[in-house]
Amino acid sequence: NSHKYQNKEGVLLIMVSQLNPNYQQESLKRQQKREIERQHKKAYKKLQKLTEYTNLPVVFDNHTVTSYGNFSLIESFKQAIGFIELLQKHLTVNRHHNFRYSTAQLVDIMTDCICVGLLRFMHMDALKSDPGYCKIKGIEKVPDESTFRQLLAKFEQENI
Repeated sequence: NSHKYQNKEGVLLIMVSQLNPNYQQESLKRQQKREIERQHKKAYKKLQKLTEYTNLPVVFDNHTVTSYGNFSLIESFKQAIGFIELLQKHLTVNRHHNFRYSTAQLVDIMTDCICVGLLRFMHMDALKSDPGYCKIKGIEKVPDESTFRQLLAKFEQENI
């Protein structure tokens, strides 16, 4: 049996389960068995390092409970992958000089809306009355739906 795991750099780790009791263990010498065991341990440690990134901090208390039960997990995942930083790095939209929310923040909030099932602009205003959402995001208030419309109107072909 071959199991393939890919780490962040795209390097493929291939673990061959040769220590399986159904495999031809009798034909392997002691040194070969120990080498295979070392390879398994090494690959296992690499896999543990990769999965450490998925142990995301999620807190459920009276201040961070939202109307959308899965939102804390979504936000923790986005923080773990650096979602805002990715948006800031790869997305630029020409906007007025006096904007209150950055383009990355607005796209992040729109992504949140889509993830929790608020697919229409008018439904996005439902987040305004959710204090847990603002607390988790670290913002004072959620922008008006017209702000999202104005942002999308500024998108050009290269942004899309």
